[in-house]
Amino acid sequence: MDTLVQINELECAADPTFVPDFKPAQALLDLIGAIQYQGKLLSEYESNQVMPETKVSPPRVFLPALELPTFNGTNPWEWEVFFVTYKSMIHDNNDLTNEIIRRFNIW
Repeated sequence: MDTLVQINELECAADPTFVPDFKPAQALLDLIGAIQYQGKLLSEYESNQVMPETKVSPPRVFLPALELPTFNGTNPWEWEVFFVTYKSMIHDNNDLTNEIIRRFNIW
C-alpha cells in the first residue's frame, strides 16, 4: 500500500490533473480478506469434524473342518469330555461369527 501511495504522489507531482485511484488496491485487499476468512472457516470446520473410529479386525484364519464329538446319553462318563470339548471349540470361540453358528445349526 505504501508503494501505491508513493506512485500516486509521484503522479500528482508530475501531473497536477492526476486523480489518485486506490480502487484496484482496495479490491485486492478485499480479496485477500475474503480468502483469509474462508481459510479460517475451513480450519474451524476441519477442527470440529469427528474422525470415524477405525476398527481393525485380525485376519481370518481358515481352519480345517473339526470333528465334533457326539454324546448319545448312554454313557454319563462321556458327558464331561463332550461338554468341555464343545464349550472350548464352539461356545467360547470368539472367532466364530453368527453366520458360521447359523450354518452349524442348520446342518
